[in-house]
Amino acid sequence: MRTLPLVLAALVLAGCATTSTPPTTTTPNEPARVIYAPDCTLGQPDGNWTERCVVKASGNPSPSKTEIDIAVNPKDPNDVVVGSKDLDKSASSCVWAVPQVSHDGGKSWKTVYVGGKKADRKPGDALFGWDCITDPIMTFDKDGVLHYTLQVYNFMTGGAGSTPVVSGTPVSNLGSEIVMTSSTDGGDSWGGFVTLHAGDGTGVFHDYMRTTSSPTTGTTFTIWDQVSQAVSVPVVVAVKKGASTAQPPVYVPSPDEPGQVAQNGIFAGADGAVYVLLQGAAGSVYLAKSTDDGATFSTPAKILAVKPIDSPLPNTQFRVGTYVEGAIDATSGPYKGCMYAVWTDATRGKGDADILSSRSCDGGKSWSNATRVNHDLTKSDQWMTRVAVGGDGTVHVLYMTRAYDPANKLVDAEYAYSTDGGATWATKRLTSKSWDGDLGVHQDGFKFYGDYVGVTAAGTRAYAGFPDCETGVCEVAVAALAKQ
Repeated sequence: MRTLPLVLAALVLAGCATTSTPPTTTTPNEPARVIYAPDCTLGQPDGNWTERCVVKASGNPSPSKTEIDIAVNPKDPNDVVVGSKDLDKSASSCVWAVPQVSHDGGKSWKTVYVGGKKADRKPGDALFGWDCITDPIMTFDKDGVLHYTLQVYNFMTGGAGSTPVVSGTPVSNLGSEIVMTSSTDGGDSWGGFVTLHAGDGTGVFHDYMRTTSSPTTGTTFTIWDQVSQAVSVPVVVAVKKGASTAQPPVYVPSPDEPGQVAQNGIFAGADGAVYVLLQGAAGSVYLAKSTDDGATFSTPAKILAVKPIDSPLPNTQFRVGTYVEGAIDATSGPYKGCMYAVWTDATRGKGDADILSSRSCDGGKSWSNATRVNHDLTKSDQWMTRVAVGGDGTVHVLYMTRAYDPANKLVDAEYAYSTDGGATWATKRLTSKSWDGDLGVHQDGFKFYGDYVGVTAAGTRAYAGFPDCETGVCEVAVAALAKQ
């Protein structure tokens, strides 16, 4: 969510920069032969939906679906689940977890309501009494079990309803918990609700999760920012494979940095190591490591410098951030163990934000010069990126772009991949019709396109999920990328 301005404004709006000089950027060289391409047989134009290479995955009516995460089953790449901040009124008067599920590689989708629709939730149910579930974040473990971490808030005994009123004042975040639920059937049904941490929503509030599962131990890790008394501290909570309760919370050590830090990502390698990315309020990017399955983490070390982008971007009203996302190659290929960081960067100036990437193949000790991922030749903005590594070692990146609108306002989705460890990138426009990102709506009513999008990969398939607002309402869009 990241809606706590007193604590996180410097992170959301200012981003990070470890030095006063921008990173060195190499000139991208696009491979001549296209290896990964979208499956353009999936799109089903219907009414205002015109896309053929992107499928509308959300069939449920809703005023807005933004902020997307997506996960694919490593045991079966045809099983894919995508979630959003969904304002579906049958689910809640606020926002709810409403994943869209496909078992045929994205050809068909069905809508699932975690915990049931609002009218179906009864006393005694795990989510009864909660009004809001926000910030979708999911991961499959090595055995094909899907874990969905829920940021729940606004608790009202007796059932969900309007915003609670305390002493005559509306309280938008009364009660706050991080809960993990799991699915053994690829997202069709959900159970095993495990509380990871509880707060009161005011003195202790939880925000902005990321999750991963260790490919060696099967432990699932969730990291978020625990905000208490205007102090933000990254906390990691692990759930061991098959466990019905969570491990005690682990607070990532504070780096030697003035101000506060906030988490930006977590990923696990094939050697059992777990890594977290952090942002410093004074402008640094850090990496911390665990070698004991998340029981302890090293003191974070500075790794990167970035130049923050403006928020909002020119010509729009929705907020953006300069977040650094990470992934690791857990395959046995030539780049085994290499870590990748991607982020939005304003090195080329206002109104010309780019997606940059960097690689470390020595456990995070050293990082390559930044490489520009996008190839646009005109002045335009790219932002909100995610990264994943597939089963063949290909690095997949999704981001939003305004390169196809001469006015640098309307939005498209663009995909990039690298088969040489991030040295060069091929890019592909996924959408054919641009849209206005200001059509997105936050649960609190302001214009909102989300704080992240989703990309996931298994074997030689990848899936990209993002909000597409071409119909006038932001819907969940998915592109399936296949190796040719």
